[in-house]
Amino acid sequence: MSQSKPPPDSTTAVHAGTPGARPHHTLTTAIAQTATYTFETTAVLERYMRGEDPDPDREEYGRYGNPTVRELEERVAALEGADDGVAFASGMGAITTALLALVKAGDHVVLFNDCYRRTRQLVRTVLTRFGIEHDVVPAGDLAALEAALKPSTRLVVSESPTNPFLYCVDLKKLSEIVKRHGRVKTLVDSTMATPVNCRPLDFGVDVVIHSATKYLSGHNDVLGGVAVSSHFTLPFPIASMATWDKELNLESARRLRALEPQLLATGHGPVLRDPGKATVRAIERAHRALC
Repeated sequence: MSQSKPPPDSTTAVHAGTPGARPHHTLTTAIAQTATYTFETTAVLERYMRGEDPDPDREEYGRYGNPTVRELEERVAALEGADDGVAFASGMGAITTALLALVKAGDHVVLFNDCYRRTRQLVRTVLTRFGIEHDVVPAGDLAALEAALKPSTRLVVSESPTNPFLYCVDLKKLSEIVKRHGRVKTLVDSTMATPVNCRPLDFGVDVVIHSATKYLSGHNDVLGGVAVSSHFTLPFPIASMATWDKELNLESARRLRALEPQLLATGHGPVLRDPGKATVRAIERAHRALC
């Protein structure tokens, strides 16, 4: 496990992932709207394909990488205290790719019953078709979670706070339980917390997922997802999202650190307009856990 990194501040939210000097000295991130990249000569292309190009950030094809996309990946990784990250076209793109990359036929997954509906459907219906078993346990019940672990368990999926009921999971205890069982990995969807309030990697979690559509964006104008990790190489196939969406996410990330205290103080997030009493109580519970 890598050493815990300093908590995110406004400077990290604004400048993380930013190169020392942008092309043409622009202040904001340029949108690299391209599917392919050029090489001056065949010899330069051959050098690149051999892995000998002097520019470590050079790309050959838009699906393999994009400088606009890369800046967002590095910024979210910095905010989470992670070594690296991968951005996707949606939060479900991130969670689906993570699950398919981390488990295979014959493996077993454990998840809590209070989680994003589509994540639960993915595990209970889609993964079953590929021979991947699962158990669902009550939200936050770590004793039930440990009892559900099997020799074939390879992944524990959690959210904190959960969506929609905002249960907060003791991530430190969760990680300790999982690590006692050897090869099992932990994946935590931290969309509802954001890295300003909670960084699961600091508690020993292996992979953190964000639906960037929610708080990381916050303006209801973009879809996106990000997966970050420090504990091992992200074994993800190449996936990306539109550069326009990435630029909007970058603009939102710059404001994240400044907006979060106000969101917590009022108990209202960007998707809550007229929360009922039960929702307000859940928000208050999550607020106490995070603060």
